[in-house]
Amino acid sequence: MTGYGGTSKTGKSYHYYACNNMKKKKCKKKIVNKHYIEDRIVLECRKLLTDKNIDNIAKSVAAACEADYDSSTIKRLKASIREIDTAIENLWKAMEQGQAVDMITERIEKRKAEKTEIQTQMAIEMGKEITFTAPQIRAFLNSLKKGNVNDENNRRGIINIFLRAIYLYDDKFTLVLNGGEKAITIDDILMDEIEASNEEYLSSSLVADAPP
Repeated sequence: MTGYGGTSKTGKSYHYYACNNMKKKKCKKKIVNKHYIEDRIVLECRKLLTDKNIDNIAKSVAAACEADYDSSTIKRLKASIREIDTAIENLWKAMEQGQAVDMITERIEKRKAEKTEIQTQMAIEMGKEITFTAPQIRAFLNSLKKGNVNDENNRRGIINIFLRAIYLYDDKFTLVLNGGEKAITIDDILMDEIEASNEEYLSSSLVADAPP
């Protein structure tokens, strides 16, 4: 279903979700009032912000951030440093065995300079990485839980965290959650409130892709 928005002849604004095939008369699914359906979805997702869920999410996300912290570039730079350390150690052993001291000393200093340069590059790359700790994530989730449910940023935050998809039927709708094993089916909704009249819809000069 696509978001639609427009203004009627009386100047009233309307916002809906409608099946893309409805105008082609290939689908009988009624249009849905954007305000009602989104309010109910946000309410259901907000119920998931229990203390236990917040703690579990914070720990899981923090662990994922830590696991992904080393980017491919950082891993490559770390491998280069290990290679240089091994080379320097081998050069010291060669010197201890009486090989050309001056030449080996020069090579050691060159390798040390390479290591310093790579360490600088690695510091720059690590500065680009964004990681979140469990307390930071917990604080963010609590702010969503206690925030104004009508605030646009609060609503988007809740939906982006929990919601993967919505399936809308004539008498119920189903929420598919991120990371959830089972879908949540809501069947106690008042479809007369959520579904808008076709007359109201057709009387509006609606434009597709209104922001959901």
